[in-house]
Amino acid sequence: MITREDVVKNFLSYFVGCAMGGYSLDEEGFVYAGGDFHLSKYRSFKIDTYGIIPMTDEEYLNENFDFIASELKGKYSDTSRERIRNYFLNAFYKDHLKMYKKLPIYWQYDIQYAFLSK
Repeated sequence: MITREDVVKNFLSYFVGCAMGGYSLDEEGFVYAGGDFHLSKYRSFKIDTYGIIPMTDEEYLNENFDFIASELKGKYSDTSRERIRNYFLNAFYKDHLKMYKKLPIYWQYDIQYAFLSK
């Protein structure tokens, strides 16, 4: 039986697929898996051609964030934004590995930034 949490996690996986250029809101099916890349296939939702999804503190559609965060179970932070961010940082890749039977189509890339103060 599929749960609401499963649906939300599948949606987040699809979102990453769109952001990375694998899927497009303007085309059916998998759009890019190597070969010729056509930026014109991504009109409704622009992708980052470097494959980077920034996680910022900017305001978005809070109702949507609240719904998504409410369905993510586990030990996450209190606010919806923090809960979703922490899911991506701590559990998304594990779920992705499980979904694709340890043959992921995305790779986890993590950088720790050090800021120097004067």
